[in-house]
Amino acid sequence: MVVFATGKTRNAVISHLKKLGIESPGIFNQGLIALDADGKTIHSQTLDPGVARQVITFAEDRGFTLVAYSGSRMLTKTRSKVIEESFSTYHENPPEIVGALQNVLINTPINKVIAFGDPVGIKSLRWQLNASLGGSARLMQAGVPEHLEILPPGGSKGNALKVLCKHYKIAADQVMAIGDAENDIEMFQFAGIGVAMGNADAKTKEAAKHVVATNDRGRRRRGIRALCAQAEAGSGSRKARRTSGGEAC
Repeated sequence: MVVFATGKTRNAVISHLKKLGIESPGIFNQGLIALDADGKTIHSQTLDPGVARQVITFAEDRGFTLVAYSGSRMLTKTRSKVIEESFSTYHENPPEIVGALQNVLINTPINKVIAFGDPVGIKSLRWQLNASLGGSARLMQAGVPEHLEILPPGGSKGNALKVLCKHYKIAADQVMAIGDAENDIEMFQFAGIGVAMGNADAKTKEAAKHVVATNDRGRRRRGIRALCAQAEAGSGSRKARRTSGGEAC
């Protein structure tokens, strides 16, 4: 079983699954949504509306542009060329223009909020929100210095992977998790085999059991195949399920 685990929505991954001929469950929105192969929800986490309101108001007052995620929907206040270009790069559709995001919170559950800005400003925002929110939200960056993601407490790809494994009765030691950023660390900690790409930062590499070549397709493929062979040899007839990419295999 190959499971894509990503910070993006399911819509951004569907085309890749079709090209690969894969029908499998998936982990989306940084682990806040887990769906089966038919798109039915297995797991969902949402931000407390009061916390979401506090984050949105605080960040907007300081000039940051925000996008709120609700399942496969992405919501923003006004049109932004920066956001549209970023979403195009990551194969996402443009977000819906809904006006004041605070008003949407009344009837719409929000999985996460992303703040967009320059890297220096984002670093400062992370520090400020961390000081003001305490444990009421998790702040995370997925290898993109211009983005800061605000998640519910305990929200992670690793938590969603744990839920999927329980749902499909797969033991953690039969899972290989592959990633290259901060948002993959909890997957590494849960999976029997955690594999960091060579382009990952030091903290991410430290959390993994193995480090392979950078995100170059040929070198990455050879490294992962070698690890799979080792895992299969070490477990006899039991084969490791792979989770790749910020993906879970």
